[in-house]
Amino acid sequence: MKKLHVNSWALYQKCMDQAKCKVAVDAGANDGGYTETLIQNGFFVHAFEPVPEVYHKLWKKFEHNPNCRISGYGLSDQIDIV
Repeated sequence: MKKLHVNSWALYQKCMDQAKCKVAVDAGANDGGYTETLIQNGFFVHAFEPVPEVYHKLWKKFEHNPNCRISGYGLSDQIDIV
């Protein structure tokens, strides 16, 4: 799992604990560290990873997990091809 600065982790944990809606977005999911933590805390996760090689590893890691959906796209405020 990714190491976070102590204050960042406290904020992250507080947000998870207070969330009324247990649906999350992991934009740039990479190896799925945050995705996994969110799932373990009762969230359904929409994980996005645009790098094909990384996406395939992420998909294999979570392919049988009913609490997430893995997409091989990036998220942006612009329409473009990366």
